[in-house]
Amino acid sequence: MLKAVSTEMFPICGMDQGTVDYLLATMSIHYKKYDVASKLLAGILASNTAGRQMKDKALNLKEEVVAELKRGEVKQTVNEMMIPLSHDEKIPLYQQIYDHIRIEIMDGKIPQGEKLPSTRFYLPICR
Repeated sequence: MLKAVSTEMFPICGMDQGTVDYLLATMSIHYKKYDVASKLLAGILASNTAGRQMKDKALNLKEEVVAELKRGEVKQTVNEMMIPLSHDEKIPLYQQIYDHIRIEIMDGKIPQGEKLPSTRFYLPICR
């Protein structure tokens, strides 16, 4: 699905990239492909061209994904991993992320060779 979009030029059927990514994220959530949805939503939220309304919709959809994951109904992939962050602690956020991922690796929850999400993925949760 994403490969097909990557070979096309925008606008597609009059829709800009943010709109198409939002629709694909919605479909991904419907089919419980939360890792794909998370990447698409992170792209919208980090986009310079997406408007405020689209970013608000993407943020609301991201909150739905997070709520689904917190309910524990879905097996998490590394890209959907929930990292408990405290903005009040004296430990910087990057250190909290590092420590959490390190513990997950040591506990065997992240298998050897598994690709970790980019720092851009974690940007929305660090704000």
